[in-house]
Amino acid sequence: MSVDLLPKKSPLSDNEKHARHSEAQRRYRERNLESTRAKARERMQRQRSKILSPEQRQDKAEKRREKDADFRQLQRSRKFVAKYGYATFIDLYLPEFEAQGKKHLPGLRLDALARKRSKELETHWSEM
Repeated sequence: MSVDLLPKKSPLSDNEKHARHSEAQRRYRERNLESTRAKARERMQRQRSKILSPEQRQDKAEKRREKDADFRQLQRSRKFVAKYGYATFIDLYLPEFEAQGKKHLPGLRLDALARKRSKELETHWSEM
């Protein structure tokens, strides 16, 4: 059988193309609707589980504060300074800020207190 004798497909009109495409999309949606809904349910459950109750949020914040306090204690320890040869910003300035009644460190801005302290440290480390 030669190529010329094969039955030719008539070209589809735009309406037929659209109708076939719509039908295929509908079948696809029906087939996947159940799994899509299940996935959406799981996603919502995951998001709900991430939302913490006020008590949980408070517990988490307390744990974080304790961890930070432990870390600062470690940074202040003589072993740390002896091992690494330096003290951290928190180690140097936190006692003064706490003494002034401030709760938060104002970033790494070198104000008068910090400049004074850094000069003291320079002389301290240069003498060693």
